[in-house]
Amino acid sequence: LPRIVRTGTAPCLEDVTRFYEYQAIELGHRPRFISYFIQIWNAKFRLWLFRYLVPHPSFSLSWIFVLFLTPWLLYRFLAEYTGDRRSAWAGTMLYLVSTGSLSGATMLFHAAKPLASFSVILTCFLASRLANSLPPDGRFFRPHWLSYFCLLGCLFVAFMTDEVAWYLMLGLPLLFPRIFTSPGGWRRSGLLLAVMALFL
Repeated sequence: LPRIVRTGTAPCLEDVTRFYEYQAIELGHRPRFISYFIQIWNAKFRLWLFRYLVPHPSFSLSWIFVLFLTPWLLYRFLAEYTGDRRSAWAGTMLYLVSTGSLSGATMLFHAAKPLASFSVILTCFLASRLANSLPPDGRFFRPHWLSYFCLLGCLFVAFMTDEVAWYLMLGLPLLFPRIFTSPGGWRRSGLLLAVMALFL
């Protein structure tokens, strides 16, 4: 905590440049830079709340992702991927009542897993929209390339939330093979590998 509040108890722009200070969050070094940044703001946010009230023991900024953004995005993704709103509702409800999801709201854990869940689902949602927007022959035009580069940007950010997001390297080609097997797919596969290489 002393390292976290070195810049004061209020969130500030300097916190953005401290994402690499993993010593302030945990003992070992792990490439979870986005999660470290959110964890710093989580601590400062709770300290600020204590000025006015005693917050719930597990209340943090992660609740925004766990209870609102991630379920909404998961529903959008499942509806896009399956084409069935009932299946999307069922999948979202199962996700909401699962231990893995609720633990991010019922326990004051590290923000890494909730952030990873959000970023993984966001990346899959973008990939699903891209795959469904392709013409019958699978050729990429300028809007498709722009969408693909946006997807790669989200993928790069996802890598910096938690190691769980690294499975997207396998998940994207398996879930959306049309993106990588259509004409020019070798280029998109190469760019996908380049994102991982850049991260490493």
